[in-house]
Amino acid sequence: MKPLHILYFLLVTALAGGIWFIALLANGQQHIITEFIVYQVRLFQTEDAGHGGPFFYHFIILLIGCFPAAALSMLSMRIGKRTADTPRHFHLWMMLLFWVTLLLFSIVKTKIVHYSSLCYFPLTYLATVSFYHLYRRKWNLPSWNKWMQFGTGLLLSLLIIAVTFIDQFKPYLLAPGRLKDQFARANLNAQVEWSGWEKLPGAILLAGIVIFAIRANRNIRSALVALFLTALIGINLTIILITPKVEPYSQGAAIEFYESKQGEKALVEPLRYKSYAHLFYTMRPPQFTRSLADSIKQFNSHPEIPVYYVGKIQNKEENQRDMPYLHLLYEKNGFVFYKRTNP
Repeated sequence: MKPLHILYFLLVTALAGGIWFIALLANGQQHIITEFIVYQVRLFQTEDAGHGGPFFYHFIILLIGCFPAAALSMLSMRIGKRTADTPRHFHLWMMLLFWVTLLLFSIVKTKIVHYSSLCYFPLTYLATVSFYHLYRRKWNLPSWNKWMQFGTGLLLSLLIIAVTFIDQFKPYLLAPGRLKDQFARANLNAQVEWSGWEKLPGAILLAGIVIFAIRANRNIRSALVALFLTALIGINLTIILITPKVEPYSQGAAIEFYESKQGEKALVEPLRYKSYAHLFYTMRPPQFTRSLADSIKQFNSHPEIPVYYVGKIQNKEENQRDMPYLHLLYEKNGFVFYKRTNP
């Protein structure tokens, strides 16, 4: 790559963000630029909104969350493994995109699952390259990669199966002194009906990883097909069968309340925790801008509009002490629901 090409690249990159800054400056909104820069610095220096984690957080997220592509992609990252079948510049671009994104958000103190989502595209591309060369028998599958794939798949399938036994674990988890988190304990009180079919996705995934481990050294083609086919079926069944059963434990009571306020000209806000769920599930109309919502919450306008707050059980006493104008409606599965009364 010539130095002039690097200069062009840096210029285009600067323009991509620079045009946005210029537009803000032209409209007299310099404060947004300042807030943006301060926010980025805060993400690097502190665990924003309580979302922290170790340096290797996103490595684990990608390894398990992008199964089975993650382990397979490592084969294409090895120096000297690129072949004539792989476009050189595109392969390099994918490598840079993956590692810059992963290392950047590993350094950042704030750790949230979707921060490394830009890695999904280069990771799956590199996994596809590995799949192609393995399937065409141009590469051999190293033992370390086979057992990494097996270990990741085994862990994921057992976790999926374990989730379906949550009701059986309740007596153990709710025993006195066992689970310290008051909110988590209350979450487990949610009543969910499990049919038994929810174990199927984990069983399919487990069968696929066992077949892969047995067949990998004999017939890599059938091993790869079994691995990816069972992963495709198992993960999609997990989304269909298990995810709707997990939601009632995590935020089902809050969502139920939000949905009950659809169509009502009211303001619903989370209290002492960060969430965007209220905006979606209440179908808040666009005219309820942030500035208008703040004005209503501060008793500055529209006293006729009711205001509801959704808090967590561990903050109940603090909320009632600091905000005596809150009327307690009810509690459910760790969430506390209030309606504001005018002082």
